[in-house]
Amino acid sequence: MLAEGSVDWLRGKPASARCHWDRCIEGARRDSMPFDEGLAHLTLGRRADRMSTPVHAPSPDSTAGDSRSVVARLGLKRLLHYLLETLRVEPLAPLYMGVKRCIKAGAALDAGLQQEKAGQVRTLTGRYLIYACFQLDMLVDDLPDYTRALYVRDFVHESLGNGSSTSALLQRAWACRELSLRERLRTVVLVWNLRSLTRTIEALLGSPTRQEFFRQRLTTLVDAVVEDMNLESRGRNTLEALAPSYPAMGLSSLDVLLLLKGHPLEEIASYERVLGQAEQLARLEDDILEVWTALEQRNRSDSALEDEVDYRNLVLRHARNLGWPMRAALDEACRQAGEVEHRLDENLGQVKNLEMAVLLRRVATFFPTFADALIGPHRVPPPARSSAA
Repeated sequence: MLAEGSVDWLRGKPASARCHWDRCIEGARRDSMPFDEGLAHLTLGRRADRMSTPVHAPSPDSTAGDSRSVVARLGLKRLLHYLLETLRVEPLAPLYMGVKRCIKAGAALDAGLQQEKAGQVRTLTGRYLIYACFQLDMLVDDLPDYTRALYVRDFVHESLGNGSSTSALLQRAWACRELSLRERLRTVVLVWNLRSLTRTIEALLGSPTRQEFFRQRLTTLVDAVVEDMNLESRGRNTLEALAPSYPAMGLSSLDVLLLLKGHPLEEIASYERVLGQAEQLARLEDDILEVWTALEQRNRSDSALEDEVDYRNLVLRHARNLGWPMRAALDEACRQAGEVEHRLDENLGQVKNLEMAVLLRRVATFFPTFADALIGPHRVPPPARSSAA
């Protein structure tokens, strides 16, 4: 019913959409599905200003409060569901990602692959998400400097090519003394995973053109993750420059899913703007959530945030680069996220294929919805543009 409401909304039928979403809330409560209830509440709340009848009120006492209580009721069952989503795709993931990251990956898998039947396509898409997004990001995130990140990038690039054998590549990665023993071990595991995944996917794709498309997407994503470590060259950047629109959708691997299912390359490329903005918004929301939790729930001062917040956090970097207080930087991040969400919503409305529009909207809004459920509505919508006289 949530998807049916989104379809009616895209067709310009807000009243019908409202009925579907109301029934979704009632059904979720009846069937004890708190996460679906929270998604419906927040979907209604985001569109309240464009409906002729009042929604469950986007006020702190209603919609946002309902969402926060929903999250409080998620409990062990939902967390286990997400963990099992990851284990079905990659049983060894907890060994190198940890349980917490596996749960987060499972939530992303649930959002992007919920309608996809079990099988090789679903498994490979899920492994792409785990290896190329979560495992890579974890490794790069734990490196102390950009120089070491470049070594990892070069090994990953080589793993995507055909110039050397797997054993020779793994031996060179293991012998790289510029990396610590732990970093070498994690690099070897990542290179092995990506090498085997790439070979399997390319064998399924068959066409050299589609193989090159896949390899280019993966290479671009790797470069974007590693370049984010280049703090020195971006030491004066504002938040807008620090959080660009990513060229590949890492959180859902939707472009890889469509590629494996045989969609035309032109169609996949046409979704690049939406997927890039979705990734941009998810990155902003992830960092907003981290800082919001550190500042508000733990009441930390700016100086105490050093050990609480990832040093790559966009809000923290914006504050450092411009000499802003953390709360001012957080306000700016919420404003920036509102701008990105507005542009994303406009571009989603231009997707002509309604089935794809619903899938794109579910994937693109999953993490922002999850953040809203945890800390309440916080993105600042851009001011309405005045029409020309």
